[in-house]
Amino acid sequence: MAPTQKKKHPQHFPQPPQHGPAAAELGLRSIRDDLQGLPADLERTAANLPPGHPNAAELRDLAATVRTVRIAVARIAIWLEDERQEARHG
Repeated sequence: MAPTQKKKHPQHFPQPPQHGPAAAELGLRSIRDDLQGLPADLERTAANLPPGHPNAAELRDLAATVRTVRIAVARIAIWLEDERQEARHG
């Protein structure tokens, strides 16, 4: 019979950073992941609406906005990485 293992309590697991550049990078990664398929989903939903439906244009505009946000998130991530590299190399 295999020995039983104790279950780890949550405090035994490493916690994600709460402040600073590492926390910002983690947050940006999470945002990027959350937005990954959203523009395509919005475009697909707009395409499935009846022709001339007033919400179709709104959905396409929202998809374009999400793409813009994704670009901004990527730029901020690059800036943070540059800042981290500069701090590391003085």
